[in-house]
Amino acid sequence: MKKGIFNRERGRASTQASPFSLSSFSPSEATAAAALYDGHWDSDFTIVRSRAFFAMPGSMCDIIMVRKRRTELPSGESSESHEPAGGSGRGSQRAPERTPPQQQGGGNYQGGRGPAPQGGRGGYGGGRGGRGVPQQQQYGGPQEYQQQQYGGPQEYQGRGRGGPTQQGGRGGYGGGRGDIGRGGPPSPGGPARPQFPELHQATPVPYQEATPQVPYQGVTSPPVYGGSSSSSQPPEPSEVAEQLADLTVRQESAPSQAIQPVAPSSKSVRFPLRPGKGSTGRRCTVKANHFFAELPDKDLHQYDVTITPEVTSRGVNRAVMEQLVKQYRESHLGKRLPAYDGRKSLYTAGPLPFLSKEFKITLIDDDDGSGGQRREREFRVVIKFAARADLHHLGLFLQGRQADAPQEALQVLDIVLRELPTSRYCPVGRSFYSPDLGRRQSLGDGLESWRGFYQSIRPTQMGLSLNIDMSSTAFIEPLPVIEFVTQLLNRDVTHRPLSDSDRVKIKKALRGVKVEVTHRGNMRRKYRISGLTSQATRELTFPVDERRTMKSVVEYFYETYGFVIQHTQWPCLQVGNQQRPNYLPMEVCKIVEGQRYSKRLNEKQITALLKVTCQRPHDREQDIIRTVRHNAYHNDPYAKEFGIKISENLAQVEARILPAPWLKYHDTGREKDCLPQVGQWNMMNKKMVNGGRVNNWICINFSRNVQDNVARSFCNELAQMCYISGMAFNPESVLPPTSARPDQAEKALKTRYHDAMTKLRPQNKELDLLVVILPDNNGNLYGDLKRICETDLGLVSQCCLTKHVFRMSKQYLANVALKINVKVGGRNTVLVDALSRRIPLVSDRPTIIFGADVTHPHPGEDSSPSIAAVVASQDWPEITKYAGLVCAQAHRQELIQDLFKTWQDPQRGTVTGGMIKDGVSEGQFYQVLLYELDAIRKACASLEPNYQPPVTFVVVQKRHHTRLFANNHSDRNAVDRSGNILPGTVVDSKICHPTEFDFYLCSHAGIQAMIFPCVLCGGGTSRPAHYHVLWDENKFTADELQSLTNNLCYTYARCTRSVSIVPPAYYAHLAAFRARFYLEPETSDSGSMTSGAPGRGGMGPRSTRAPGPNAAVRPLPALKENVKRMFAAVKCLKFPVATDWYALIEMASTSPPSKRSDTIAETMPEALRESRFHMKKCFASFGTGKRLMKPQHIMEELEKSIEDRHERSKVLEGLLGYILSRTQEAAVVPPYVAFAVRPNPGFSEFVKVNADDLTVDGISATEYLKFKEMIFDESWANDENALELDFGAIDFSTPRMTLPSSIGNGLNFVLKSISSRLSTHASCSDYAKSLLDYLLRLNYHGENLMINESLDTVAKLQTALIQAEVLVSTLPKTTPFPSFEQRLKVLGFEKGWGDTAERVGETMRLLSEVFQAPDSVMLESLFSRLPNTFNIVIFSPHGYFGQSDVLGLPDTGGQVVYILDQVRALEEELLLRIKQQGLAVKPQILVVTRLIPDARGTKCNQELEAIIDTKHSHILRVPFRTDKGVLHQWDATSKILQHMECKPDLIIGNYSDGNLVASLIASKLGITQGTIAHALEKTKYEDSDAKWKEFDPKYHFSCQFTADIISMNCADFVITSTFQEIAGGKDRPGQYESHTAFTMPGLYRVVSGIDVFDPKFNIAAPGADQSVYFPYSEKQRRFTKFQPAIEELLYTKEENDEHIGFLADKKKPIIFSMARLDTVKNLTGLVEWFGKNKRLRNSVNLVIVGGFFDPSKSKDREEIAEIKKLHALVQAYQLSGQFRWIAAQTDRYRNGELYRCIADTKGAFVQPALYEAFGLTVIEAMNCGLPTFATNQGGPAEIIVDGVSGFHIDPNNGDESSNKIADFFEKCKTDGEYWKKMSAAGLQRINECYTWKIYANKMLNMGSTYGFWRQLRDDQKLAKETYIHMFYNLLFRKLAKNVAVPSVGYEKPAPRAVTAAVDQPTTAAASKPPQPPAAPTSAVPQLTPRVRDEGRELSQPRSRSRARCLWNCCCVILGFLIILYYKIRNMYN
Repeated sequence: MKKGIFNRERGRASTQASPFSLSSFSPSEATAAAALYDGHWDSDFTIVRSRAFFAMPGSMCDIIMVRKRRTELPSGESSESHEPAGGSGRGSQRAPERTPPQQQGGGNYQGGRGPAPQGGRGGYGGGRGGRGVPQQQQYGGPQEYQQQQYGGPQEYQGRGRGGPTQQGGRGGYGGGRGDIGRGGPPSPGGPARPQFPELHQATPVPYQEATPQVPYQGVTSPPVYGGSSSSSQPPEPSEVAEQLADLTVRQESAPSQAIQPVAPSSKSVRFPLRPGKGSTGRRCTVKANHFFAELPDKDLHQYDVTITPEVTSRGVNRAVMEQLVKQYRESHLGKRLPAYDGRKSLYTAGPLPFLSKEFKITLIDDDDGSGGQRREREFRVVIKFAARADLHHLGLFLQGRQADAPQEALQVLDIVLRELPTSRYCPVGRSFYSPDLGRRQSLGDGLESWRGFYQSIRPTQMGLSLNIDMSSTAFIEPLPVIEFVTQLLNRDVTHRPLSDSDRVKIKKALRGVKVEVTHRGNMRRKYRISGLTSQATRELTFPVDERRTMKSVVEYFYETYGFVIQHTQWPCLQVGNQQRPNYLPMEVCKIVEGQRYSKRLNEKQITALLKVTCQRPHDREQDIIRTVRHNAYHNDPYAKEFGIKISENLAQVEARILPAPWLKYHDTGREKDCLPQVGQWNMMNKKMVNGGRVNNWICINFSRNVQDNVARSFCNELAQMCYISGMAFNPESVLPPTSARPDQAEKALKTRYHDAMTKLRPQNKELDLLVVILPDNNGNLYGDLKRICETDLGLVSQCCLTKHVFRMSKQYLANVALKINVKVGGRNTVLVDALSRRIPLVSDRPTIIFGADVTHPHPGEDSSPSIAAVVASQDWPEITKYAGLVCAQAHRQELIQDLFKTWQDPQRGTVTGGMIKDGVSEGQFYQVLLYELDAIRKACASLEPNYQPPVTFVVVQKRHHTRLFANNHSDRNAVDRSGNILPGTVVDSKICHPTEFDFYLCSHAGIQAMIFPCVLCGGGTSRPAHYHVLWDENKFTADELQSLTNNLCYTYARCTRSVSIVPPAYYAHLAAFRARFYLEPETSDSGSMTSGAPGRGGMGPRSTRAPGPNAAVRPLPALKENVKRMFAAVKCLKFPVATDWYALIEMASTSPPSKRSDTIAETMPEALRESRFHMKKCFASFGTGKRLMKPQHIMEELEKSIEDRHERSKVLEGLLGYILSRTQEAAVVPPYVAFAVRPNPGFSEFVKVNADDLTVDGISATEYLKFKEMIFDESWANDENALELDFGAIDFSTPRMTLPSSIGNGLNFVLKSISSRLSTHASCSDYAKSLLDYLLRLNYHGENLMINESLDTVAKLQTALIQAEVLVSTLPKTTPFPSFEQRLKVLGFEKGWGDTAERVGETMRLLSEVFQAPDSVMLESLFSRLPNTFNIVIFSPHGYFGQSDVLGLPDTGGQVVYILDQVRALEEELLLRIKQQGLAVKPQILVVTRLIPDARGTKCNQELEAIIDTKHSHILRVPFRTDKGVLHQWDATSKILQHMECKPDLIIGNYSDGNLVASLIASKLGITQGTIAHALEKTKYEDSDAKWKEFDPKYHFSCQFTADIISMNCADFVITSTFQEIAGGKDRPGQYESHTAFTMPGLYRVVSGIDVFDPKFNIAAPGADQSVYFPYSEKQRRFTKFQPAIEELLYTKEENDEHIGFLADKKKPIIFSMARLDTVKNLTGLVEWFGKNKRLRNSVNLVIVGGFFDPSKSKDREEIAEIKKLHALVQAYQLSGQFRWIAAQTDRYRNGELYRCIADTKGAFVQPALYEAFGLTVIEAMNCGLPTFATNQGGPAEIIVDGVSGFHIDPNNGDESSNKIADFFEKCKTDGEYWKKMSAAGLQRINECYTWKIYANKMLNMGSTYGFWRQLRDDQKLAKETYIHMFYNLLFRKLAKNVAVPSVGYEKPAPRAVTAAVDQPTTAAASKPPQPPAAPTSAVPQLTPRVRDEGRELSQPRSRSRARCLWNCCCVILGFLIILYYKIRNMYN
């Protein structure tokens, strides 16, 4: 079961995501800007920053959890340019001019590695942490500075390694620099870091570095060195050098001082490496706002700075250091210009001329205008050397050769580049603002917006890059306080006293704001406001002397300053501290400029800020470029000093545009499927896939502007829209719409609800829905309404705004209908790929997707709790419905509490559970990840013992600053209407992480209107989401994860647009947002509209003090039970309030899709009870006698039994109809009816129903087959000794796939299984040794390849690999291997690694990584490079196998072309690989077939024939018979060994006989073997197994089916062309699936023949020879020599032996088909369609190619019948002049040109087969550019994407199919480009999926991988082979004896079985474990049922040697002993 989680970005940058992070539900706290919820614009504005996605596959059910990661934004920033809001977000957010920022762990790519209480040295780009300062200093300061930690971009947060508790630790990728030696006791503000929990089966992946590095964590007491005292005399340079060297030595040799141990849990963690870049999608180029930064060539030094007396203001610190540099740069600083972080660190480019020095600095205050003496302050500054920042390691990191980014180097570079902007502009977080950077815009209420830019240095694949983005945020206008207050209250208050609510509002707005006084002339003293007086100014007095003489403030200002206070009724501003407050009248104060407003904005301000910020992409791009040029980094003195060079050009990045997924709607709609266009679609002509039901509803109108008649009209329109959209919606409401006042909302709701229930309750009905009309500006009425409805009344509600009610637009009504539908349990749409089980990994096993989020109170709301929410998907495989939990937790608590807990319940006893809650600061990131995974592990284990699913954790970040722009803004194919890049654009190169697995995805379309700002990014420039994989146990490939993510973004239920983040994360956000309304009014977060808001009367002032750490959190009120039940059923967007995480896991993992949960035996009784009367009648008719019923017979009986059409429809739409629709057949043996039901491909269930009493029992396959045998051979069914075959018993330990969608992906499954074994047992030598042994066996003609015997242990090999990688890395990339071969040989390496130094290094790195942290992608890449395949044998014994003049001969057709093309492709790929391996080897490919003496003019009597267009491939023909008769042994083995001079490396069989021979020879020689069935006959003839005795004389099915079952089970891998070939489709089993369980009465019964979930099955679709079949448009390549003949072939009126009929109108397009003339190919059906359809006949001509015209020329009865039928149809429909019949064509080159000539007429190819296993002609036609119509039965349904790259037609519905073709040609007439469009789409499909190059690459990878897989399973393989050999000898040889050999005019001895000469002793086979002494014989009759001609040399006699009877008995005994042994061993293991 797969489990996974989409997870929102964690708040603040976090240190490192441990591998165990996936389990947590740490959601983001942010609320979307003006989020549209239920049609309501909400005023809350907290920005969602990011999310994360987890996939956790496992054995029971897979979970994917969406988790929003938190990085909270200040409320005043726009959604277009949000700045990071600080590392922790705790404390108030003030913005003084240079108020000191508080320390924290950095911004992007950052996060301190230390624990939460202290700043740690962070990982990738983290800021410098605090040095032992208390936590309130670290996290509690002004928020505008909280992220100014110089760490690096936020996108790659959380890479620290987590130092020990209370220690600053050096982090890995993601933390800021911690304190050097200043770790103090735990800070009072937070707890010490707890111990890590015991982890449950979570294995960290070790990362082995060439040079282990111990994290530097701080020197507790740095030594004092001579010459480094406070003396001002600088030491000599040599002395300094010696001291630096001494310091380095001491640091390295004194671990007790310099090094602290790191937490073991984090040291071993490494994020997954990139599994390769994606390839899916259309390639394009985009520009990114990243600017290349050249890595400087400087020595960077860090110095500790201590300023005494210590000040908290960073501005003062900077002023001190600025003065120091001015005074001492030339004399004492060695002329260096240092960069200073404003706190404790100083950085220089090169060393200062001292190790430690003290300076004295005097600062003089600015002139305040008073004319008095300015204050002087003296500071003592000590600068002491701390460390070096090594840029060399940064370079290695950027090259991907080092795991962790050197934090010091990144930190220095970031600080350097921030130094100049910090002095010029107002820094806020990582952004810089100035009124001069853009025009100020008023936001209202005393605020204005400032323009600025964001800047961050970050490492990427292209090297260092500088990320620049435009930004805007809110500042307080520099107004007189009186004017500010007037704007704030939005009324004239000068003549009215202030109310209590006015005072609260003013106090909240002004607290912390800095003002200057204006009543003292030029003297402008500045103060910070701490509060507001409770008394009016006129009442305020204060003591003026020691005698406490009191004086009023009014008197004091008049007497002292002569200032008369006008507004004495107003309160005074309180400045200073609370103990000694100072009072300032408001009218003498003015707000100081440059203060950022950090509190919550109201809706009007948000809208104004969005308008300012939103820029179209082209404008934003130009602004960014102008900003970079304006900053002039080339003239920056600090950049120059440190040698940093910044490019002024945007980065050009390769991107791909992923296709939109197809969406499924209900089949009753006009449009059943929908392909979104540019990220959006609509509901026109569509119906919801599952419409909900609303029987009883009411409407309440709270808007005074909406009259009752308007409300009624709106409700009618809404009901109509719901009905049209597919809902069962009652058009009449229970009560008429009523109006009510907003301030009486609660009363109105309860009264109306009571009235409705009074009417409904007597009828036992419930009220389903409340429709509410709200005013446009409704305060918090919306929240009150939701709280009352969902926690009090238990009622689902839908709110609509007044403006929408008046407009009543169809689009709006459709959107509201979508919302209502999901609320009442419906489902709007699902992914087509989800229904067809084609979503990678997610469809493989049952999957749950989780989403999590936490919302925190807005700034200034310091008493409200935080709300956590978790959602989980409930409807796998569709994954569209979600249920969830919400919970209140401590105020702004981001760390999830109560992850897993146990308690006693009175009813349930001991209960386990917990609630996962989100929000984590960077210092806590590791422990959260560890604890959360531990909680997931425990919760899963509590569901089922040992249930520990693997996990994938992907962090999803939305609030980063990377923007993508189209390369050409005027290119309409590259941008949408808003000018943004197209949805689906994905980037995983250049600007992404150097080595780890991440990508940017813009899954949504840009919009111009400012709606859904959180989801769709608002108007302006779209922002891609950034996905970063932190842990991946499922081994996603890049394409799999990117496509999955993109597709999920189209499943958001509330609108018809793709969204920018995965929906589960957004649903969790909505849930947490909704739950905040459930809080009681006095604690609810009502934001700016709290005071005096309707419905909240009597609240009074509310405390804004943060609650204490132990303050109790009041739980959320419970939902009403009926709502909870409804929401639990709905599983979408509405959530029960709970804290039971265990329950959520349990509910999600046990809540199955409808009609799929229980077994058929469990569900069928209920289904029968629903219509018991009709079923009794129906089953009575079933039981009239023994018979085998097919689905059509069952339906016929049902129609007879239930005459009422309505009742019959009801039954068929119910559960019974579902079961019957999945029934394949039913065996009737009165009184029982046994059903074979196939719920899904690959799954079968058997039940028997007693027709008398309708009792149902589940039965086994054996029991069902006996029922079936009772119909055909009752004595056999009752024979207890009947032979029963169970091949599954031997495969008990083979791992199996579990879901139908996995079928055919065996190679991928095997690779994952191998990587799992290797990684799980990394410490055990057995599994790593198996890979080593495999490598040691690699050789060519006895010469070792890759490694020799000196590397005989894994440890030796790993050591040698490290040494070799170092050696190779020093060589130029193009150095040829021979140049350094000897140097590698000394280390134990041989040739085969590669042809150049670069290739050798890559292969060695792959092997090293496989040993350390294997994954499937690495393994496949490694196996594809191993030199293990040079010689290939391909068997195709049947028919006339030749290169010319053979097509059309008996039993010879497309397989010959297939194999020849296959050989050419394999040789080409082999030669390429051998060259890249650096070997001088000639590969060999042999096609082994029969030598036919009577060759009929072909070369089939020639023993060896070179294959054309190859260099090393031949056809080897071996005689089956001589003049003396049939040979006893087919001497193929010795001939192969003789020709190749060695054993082959790979054997491939074709068709039944070829597969059997290949299996026997491969088994004997111990060679990897694959089989290709091409077409299994069993499914072609109905009941061919049960009726085998009837068919056997003609078709020899007894032999053929037995040969098939043997070869299937012998093969190491099976190659098929399509999924349907293996497992069929929804209604039809696949060819291989039909061999799972079947019976041949009188011969044997197969209860487990083959398991289609076996990983041996692989889909590898062939291509067409592109030298023959190429597009018609490539004129220069056309075979013009054939064109005259083709012209004659098509149009000449004369009939001859090659063509009959004629085409009168040459201008018409031609529809064309080419196939054999037999029933299944249905050419006669196509002619009949054409004859019947007048529209089609008027539009096109018909040409078919196939068969003979004269029935007498054919010896095939089926073909003869088809020829006669075709002539009759031509006459019946009078097709003369419109139809051309061409005889079968064998020249493939002319056929290729024939396709192109048809394309020249703008025609089409039609493939109408009743069933087609693959459809090679479809591939050929599409290759030539012909639009193609092909059958939907079989392979073509997979080749063609219907309506996109071609069209599906139903061969059983001729009218529909012919109309579809006619529609196409009529559309081509009206749209001149449509034909070309479909032609091009078909070509694109072929090039992406169906080429021989793709096929050959996959085939060779299979050979290599399954060879190793065979080695791992050698013991089991031997047991199975023994069982098969026993079966072969005992049964098959006997059957073969009965196949008659036709007489050829000479006497022959009695028939004997032909045996493959594989029992001859050969040295090549010596390495294989001992086999039974007698070779298995290869009885090779001509098994293909096409063999029907008399006189053909097709079938050979078989006999069983009496001399082997004793051996056969021994085989039986030995086989059963082996089975018994493995069964017993399996029991005890």
